[in-house]
Amino acid sequence: MGLAILNTLTGFYDRMHLGDASVADRTIFVDTGRVKSTDFDLTEENQDMLYENGRAAAKLFLDGDGTDKHTGWNFEHYVATHRS
Repeated sequence: MGLAILNTLTGFYDRMHLGDASVADRTIFVDTGRVKSTDFDLTEENQDMLYENGRAAAKLFLDGDGTDKHTGWNFEHYVATHRS
């Protein structure tokens, strides 16, 4: 029961923090599948999946995908948008 409460509290804090557009716009979101941050004995398959998903997410964040929705990271644009 205590672990469930702790998971709820930390999950809420993460969602609250990421709700801030200035935080979300500088965060690389990686699909971790069903792997939790407390899974310490990962199979090689899960390790490879996390690596590939992280690499793909970083590439999309930094380079974009060629559309207006994902144009790639631009620090000057970030500063102009979120820091005044």
